[in-house]
Amino acid sequence: EDSGPCGICDNCTGETLRIDLDPAIVERAVEYLRSAERIIESRKQLPNRTKIAADRVLQFGRVLALWGDGGWGELVREGRLGGRFDDKLIDASAALIRERWMPDPFPTWVTYVPSLRNPQLVADLAQRLAAALGLPCEEVIVKVRDTEPQTTMHNSSLQYGNVRGAFEVKGSLPPGPVLLVDDLVDSRWTMTAIGWRLLEAGSGPVFPFALADSQGKAPT
Repeated sequence: EDSGPCGICDNCTGETLRIDLDPAIVERAVEYLRSAERIIESRKQLPNRTKIAADRVLQFGRVLALWGDGGWGELVREGRLGGRFDDKLIDASAALIRERWMPDPFPTWVTYVPSLRNPQLVADLAQRLAAALGLPCEEVIVKVRDTEPQTTMHNSSLQYGNVRGAFEVKGSLPPGPVLLVDDLVDSRWTMTAIGWRLLEAGSGPVFPFALADSQGKAPT
């Protein structure tokens, strides 16, 4: 109660560090963030450093944004909180895949990472993205046990153990390469474990795609 003005802070001096930015420059910065290439690198060895067989290695994938960044990241966050991703994210993802990434051979069908906690979120994302790409979306992956969020696992061994044996393939698969869709990618072990199941069941090359890289930050 007896504290007085310090004469130093902005509350006392009336000064502020705020600056007014040129809207055109801000727009160019956002466009730069939204067009940056981000790669999902394939896992080539197990946590114990055993090399993964070449025929079980997935193709390099792509991610649209970083979690919470100033490009698409905030819109991804809003979609997870709201239960559905904005059409702008679907359009941007389709443009990235068709025009900048252009995986070779190009996927002929789409599937997705299933969730027991929020089964509709990624399913809806994959179905809309598949429609934008003019491809069929097939529900062929089943999650047979619950897992913890990979962001809560403290090392690669725990992340691998968390998803090992958690997914199975049901029914027969369409021929050709497949786009494997998720909303977030973190450790890459979820995509890898599902990709192995797809390859074992006779799929073509597996190309992972995610809306955002969570960078080890637990989504809230």
